Amino acid sequence: MAFPAITDTATSEEDTATLTHGMLMPTTIASGNFIVAICAVNSNNTDPIVTGPTDTGWATIKLLDARNTFYCVFVKVADGTEGATTVNFTTDIIEESAHIVYTGDTWLGSLSGIVISTGASANDLNPDPDIVNTTWELNDNLFLATCTAHRNNNIVAWPTNYTANQLENDASSGGGLSLAAGASYAVAAEAEDPSSFTLVEVRWWGACTIAIAPAGAIFETDIPQTKLSVSLGIGIGL
Repeated sequence: MAFPAITDTATSEEDTATLTHGMLMPTTIASGNFIVAICAVNSNNTDPIVTGPTDTGWATIKLLDARNTFYCVFVKVADGTEGATTVNFTTDIIEESAHIVYTGDTWLGSLSGIVISTGASANDLNPDPDIVNTTWELNDNLFLATCTAHRNNNIVAWPTNYTANQLENDASSGGGLSLAAGASYAVAAEAEDPSSFTLVEVRWWGACTIAIAPAGAIFETDIPQTKLSVSLGIGIGL
């Protein structure tokens, strides 16, 4: 079984506070690819109401209010027209934002094959993505450790094993700054709880772990009852 693979990435930002936030898509996106966008929205004074992309096919899978930073994840199954375009999300008050976008292949091909953790937040040096549990049978999964942070920050250490596709991006204006960061790890595991990032200074942060299913993954609800009973050690009487 092949692991899902990231094939291209992109970063973008809104350095001037605005209501409309443009996320630049990777240059090369094929039909059927997954697209995962992690966005940090500055919320220094008033928490914004974030509305995800209204373009066909996009879904919002996480909005996490982490005090002075708003963590957002938007996902889509690509139709092949997205390459190098800009996709917008909005806020009800003007804010800065930073975005990182991953696209890739060799995956389930349905948004049911992307799951995200509950989310964690705190005010310290170490954004710590919480555990994500998968709901499918095949476990050659791709995991993304992700975080957002507030103000003048950058990543000085990454979660253990998350050495691939390390991206960080920030947006700043008038003393406010939003940081978004992510990295990937392919491993045969049903669940994953990454270690923490390390920031250059103490700030409010939000963090989540994302799991992407491999092609051919079977959901637990789709496993025949006889197979499920055997795997659980349950006898079936005649």
